[in-house]
Amino acid sequence: MVSKEMPEETQRILSALSYPIGIVALVVVLIAKRRENYVRYHGFQGLFFNCAWLLAYMMSIIVIKIVDTLPFVGDILSSIFGIIFGVLGIAVFVISILLAVRAYQNEKFRIPVLYELIPSNAR
Repeated sequence: MVSKEMPEETQRILSALSYPIGIVALVVVLIAKRRENYVRYHGFQGLFFNCAWLLAYMMSIIVIKIVDTLPFVGDILSSIFGIIFGVLGIAVFVISILLAVRAYQNEKFRIPVLYELIPSNAR
């Protein structure tokens, strides 16, 4: 049985797609071999990036629902928070595209808090 590693171009594409498309990050983490550290590194970092964004998104929905129940100012505040969280969503998407470009260019960068969560054998 011959063990083949992923071609470098495939690793770069999968690493780049791990940031804007969260499910790709999960697939990369599950299928990448241990010796393919570059793709596993970006897979884990992309997975944690997307999980952090999903958690922030869910919390924003909860905040908007709570604020919406306030009498008199609830509708206005929930609209303002909705706009703010919408702009943040666009910003996160733009950041994920920038991270994808950097990953495709073979850069190994750290997202400050998320880097600490990556298993040491994938760094």
